[in-house]
Amino acid sequence: MGHLPCKEILKEKLVFIEPDIEVHIDMSKSLLKMRDAAEKDGINFVFLGGYRSISLQKDIIYSLKSMRNQIAAERAKV
Repeated sequence: MGHLPCKEILKEKLVFIEPDIEVHIDMSKSLLKMRDAAEKDGINFVFLGGYRSISLQKDIIYSLKSMRNQIAAERAKV
């Protein structure tokens, strides 16, 4: 699909920033700081997603591809 390969992150390197949203520990403080700064400026900053395992990402791509009757290349552009 043209995506660059990447390594799976070790579970020990993930932390929750919301009840169902995990991110790499190295970026968690920056994300929370950014959200707090946005809120001080009256902006409602909402995290919609975080880390996805390779398996979960494949499931999402291929299930949406099937539901939308797309070929893999079309789905990868989204």
